[in-house]
Amino acid sequence: YINYTWFIVFSLVVSTLAMNYFPQMGPNYSPLTQWGMAFVTAFILFTSILMHELAHSYVAQRQGITIKSITLFVFGGIAHMLGESRTPRGEMKIAAAGPALSLLLSGAFWGIIYLQDQGMPASPLMAVAHFLANTNMILAIFNLIPGFPLDGGRILRAIIWERTGDINKATLVTSRIGKGF
Repeated sequence: YINYTWFIVFSLVVSTLAMNYFPQMGPNYSPLTQWGMAFVTAFILFTSILMHELAHSYVAQRQGITIKSITLFVFGGIAHMLGESRTPRGEMKIAAAGPALSLLLSGAFWGIIYLQDQGMPASPLMAVAHFLANTNMILAIFNLIPGFPLDGGRILRAIIWERTGDINKATLVTSRIGKGF
């Protein structure tokens, strides 16, 4: 699903990229090129966020957890799972899948930059790839903050759950840490 707030954020990302980011990256780009790059970049960025959520969903489904839906909204995306992992290790795998995919995507965009960077002037492809490489890296790092319900908080909850054997205690501790963040 796409929540109406997603359209607001998508529009803000496109306009910010077109009016601020791409003019700095390539001052010789025409306004039409800058807006086209901004739209394509925003579309790929939100596709990356969807892929992040699909990674969580795939790992959860492999554990027998039903995925009701995925919703994209103002803060990114969320997979609506019917149930939770039955083991701390399963929880850790589900939580780590999204950031791992974001890191993989960041690496893929850095690979494009590396393969294209032959001392040539900045091309639109390079400008888009730089933004997406950095943004996917930031997405992965942000999601690894150990505050529940972020992925890092879910990983921390799995660690505490495994050590204490008590998912309720682990959830309470990571929820308090999440409030701090």
